[in-house]
Amino acid sequence: MKRNKVMGKAFFNWEIISGLNLKTEFSTAWNSYRREIYRPSTLPTSANDRIVTNHHKSSQTISKASLTRRFSFVRTARF
Repeated sequence: MKRNKVMGKAFFNWEIISGLNLKTEFSTAWNSYRREIYRPSTLPTSANDRIVTNHHKSSQTISKASLTRRFSFVRTARF
């Protein structure tokens, strides 16, 4: 059996003006799986092949961005 998995993530955060933030994020994952099985000729098999191989590859990529604004409600009281 052999399995490889690589994952990575990067982000960027920038305050454009006071209270206004832009955040971008990028992540990726790559997966590879390989399995080889040797079947001796003494075992009954349905096919003539004596080595069975399974190989699977997959990847996933996610990207997102968000823009946030920070503000506060201030109530002033005058007497």
